[in-house]
Amino acid sequence: MNKGFTLIELLVAISIIAVISMIGLTTYQGTQGRARDSVRKTDLKNLAAALEIYYQDNRQFIGTPQPDGSCLTSVSEFYSQMASKMTGPVPIDPKTNQRYLYIGGKKCQSFRLFGKLENCNDAEIIPGATCQATWNYSVVSDDLN
Repeated sequence: MNKGFTLIELLVAISIIAVISMIGLTTYQGTQGRARDSVRKTDLKNLAAALEIYYQDNRQFIGTPQPDGSCLTSVSEFYSQMASKMTGPVPIDPKTNQRYLYIGGKKCQSFRLFGKLENCNDAEIIPGATCQATWNYSVVSDDLN
């Protein structure tokens, strides 16, 4: 009587382990993406709170009002101004390490912040946005014009 495993038995066991590993890995990656999305949402809400403090001090959001009513600003200007209003470093995307997008509204009296969520089924994704979009999540000021 043989005391070992047949080749078929070994292949079946390896196949079962591979399938279980793939299921676990897929679940783990989805969980990691949702966790990073949670960080992104919190980051943007914290930036919005810091912008409200900036507004109280300056009577406008970050940028230079233009004669046509637009608000001229740059990402560098936004991040340097935010550095003075936040207690820690200004947040960046937890996966890509890219800066979030800030756009000043009409006459710099409103703003919109953008990030990109990994979970395309998130209920808070911008309507019509896809996972291929550069930005698919936003936080806006209360008085968006």
